[in-house]
Amino acid sequence: LTAGQQVQDQFTVTSQDGTASGTVTVTITGTNDTATVSSDSKSVTEGDTAAALNASGQLTIVDPDTGQAHVVAQSNVPGTYGDFTIDANGAWSYTGNGA
Repeated sequence: LTAGQQVQDQFTVTSQDGTASGTVTVTITGTNDTATVSSDSKSVTEGDTAAALNASGQLTIVDPDTGQAHVVAQSNVPGTYGDFTIDANGAWSYTGNGA
């Protein structure tokens, strides 16, 4: 269930001697379950060639709330030492600028 979504389940109960019965209604309210985000760990070393300053990997998101795991694609996001790109499937790359 997503956050705030509700479902109900009903059960009919009868007394042991069978003289009375009633309905029990259980309301279940969904909450926003925390997603887990993980990725490869990469590192670069200062002084390496420009090509060695490039790295890539895969971002993985697991969310118990069905349909809630999304990656927003971004291209050539500038950083101090290079540019970062990630696609909608979580594949990312870092291109060092040799600074």
